[in-house]
Amino acid sequence: EVSVSGNVGHLDIRVPNGVTVVTHTNGTGIGGINAFGRDGGGIDTELSAVHSAGPGAPRLIIDADLHVGGIDVHAERSTRR
Repeated sequence: EVSVSGNVGHLDIRVPNGVTVVTHTNGTGIGGINAFGRDGGGIDTELSAVHSAGPGAPRLIIDADLHVGGIDVHAERSTRR
């Protein structure tokens, strides 16, 4: 489990491909949240999202809190071709 917090600004949380991620995000003031394509925003916003990497994938839980600003949680894009 990983906890990330901030007062004012932007939290850009990138997770590796191949990991199942459960996020619990909370904006206690004014701001917006995008977690794996789910959007929320306003004042005192909470949003949970799951990004599944399939059966047997390692699992990561992220708790993110920010007072004012934005929280973005997304999987890294593959650079392989």
